[in-house]
Amino acid sequence: MTSNAWRLRTACEQAKKVLSNQHDAQLSIQSLVDGLNFSESLTREKFEELNRDLFLKVVALVDEAISGAELLNNKKNLINEVVLIGGSTMIPKNQELIRDYFAGK
Repeated sequence: MTSNAWRLRTACEQAKKVLSNQHDAQLSIQSLVDGLNFSESLTREKFEELNRDLFLKVVALVDEAISGAELLNNKKNLINEVVLIGGSTMIPKNQELIRDYFAGK
C-alpha cells in the first residue's frame, strides 16, 4: 500500500471513530496527491449512505448465524442478550440494525 493510500485509510478510520460519537467528522490530509491538500467534511448520514451495502451484509450474517442455530420461526426471542464485540460494533447504525433484528435487545 502506498504512503498516500495509507494516509487516506488512516484518515477514514479516524473519521469512522469520530462518527461513532458525533454527527460529523473532518477528513484532512496534507499533500495527498501532487502536493494538493485534501479536506472534506463527512456526516454520519452520508457515512451510513456510503456504507449501506456493508450494513446490510451485517444483518445477513446475523440472519445466517441464527438460521444455522435453527432459531428462526419466532425462536429468536430465546436470546436474552446480544453482546457486540469489535471495532465496527461501535458504529451506531450497526447497533441499530442488530437491535431492530432482535426486537430491541
